[in-house]
Order: sequence, then C-alpha cells, then structure tokens
Amino acid sequence: ALGSATVPELVDVTALRAREGLSQADFARLYGVPLDTLKAWEAGVRPSQPARAFLAVLAAAPHVVRRALGVRW
Repeated sequence: ALGSATVPELVDVTALRAREGLSQADFARLYGVPLDTLKAWEAGVRPSQPARAFLAVLAAAPHVVRRALGVRW
C-alpha cells in the first residue's frame, strides 16, 4: 500500500532562498515562481499545499529540482 505525503505546514521561504544564495528575482526566475508570489510568501502569506510540497523538495534536494527544471547552475 502506498503511504501519503507529509507536506509541511510552514516553510521558511526567505531562509531557503538565502541558503541558495539567490536574490528574490533570481530565485523566482530559476524556479518558475512569480516574483510577486515569492514576495508575498516572504511577507507572510502561506504558500498553497502544492507550493509547500515543491518548496519541501527544493529544501531537501535542490540539485534534483534544478535538474528536473533544466536549471543551469
């Protein structure tokens, strides 16, 4: 039987972006997130469940996300 995903309730988007060493504009461009959306998340707006799942994968395995999205690093 398959298990179910555990999607974090909270994601520190600012810390994740800082860990990647990216500006808001670069993070948004590289990972396909609208810049206004990223700014809203960093201002305290809670990302949707699918966005939190994406951010959790990005936090755990950024190299996998970059490869999947064709990001040159």
